[in-house]
Amino acid sequence: MKNFLIAIITSEKTWANLSKFGFDKQIRNLRDNFDLSVVLNGYHHDAVDFYKQFQPEYFFLRPNLGFDTAAIAYFIN
Repeated sequence: MKNFLIAIITSEKTWANLSKFGFDKQIRNLRDNFDLSVVLNGYHHDAVDFYKQFQPEYFFLRPNLGFDTAAIAYFIN
């Protein structure tokens, strides 16, 4: 376990924004420095494949019920 954990909470509609803003390149460059958790709201095959390429230590796939705060609570629990 590393000293830092980065959590990405996204949905089947917003997952591509990580690349849009260049965060995927930073994650690739610095990936050895932190643990990674992804909470994906909604089922989208391309999104699952995209985030799995980063080999997250934690990956949660849950239905998108329209409540972002519920995804945060899910991650914390």
